[in-house]
Amino acid sequence: MTLIGGIRRFDLKYNFEVFISGLTDASFSTCSEPVATTAEAQLWQGGSLIPIKEPARMTFNDITLERGMSRDILLWDWYRSFNSASNAGGAAGRGAALLGFGIAFAYKRGAFIAQNDRAGVAVENNHLFNAWPKEVSLGDFSNDADEFRIERVVLGYDWFDRVPLTTV
Repeated sequence: MTLIGGIRRFDLKYNFEVFISGLTDASFSTCSEPVATTAEAQLWQGGSLIPIKEPARMTFNDITLERGMSRDILLWDWYRSFNSASNAGGAAGRGAALLGFGIAFAYKRGAFIAQNDRAGVAVENNHLFNAWPKEVSLGDFSNDADEFRIERVVLGYDWFDRVPLTTV
């Protein structure tokens, strides 16, 4: 709780780190924000001028991460581990059978977006539960560009939680 007249400390947008279970290098130049949205259920009861409203199901947006392209292929390997053209034949049937037995998929991983203070110490973690790469882009090519190729990955996840590590 901030006292009246107390100083509020604001987080620096650029000072973040991403940690993904199983990846040795998760340094990214950009990271989109986690967003939670609650749907609204409405019922117009006979003749009412206003609806009955209740919060309904929650959804969570995808997270887009970008970094300079390098020889590190761990993101690609993660994507390929469950979503490869080489295992497309019959994979859907095997996946459906596994779902029936409630077996957890190994491709879902925990991820953190850590907000750091000026000294580089984490002050907040945004924990993404059961994240997986939905889309991987290896960057475009151009013979007349003076810039780096940018690798982009879009993460889906089940939900996120905001965990402050320090007080205001």
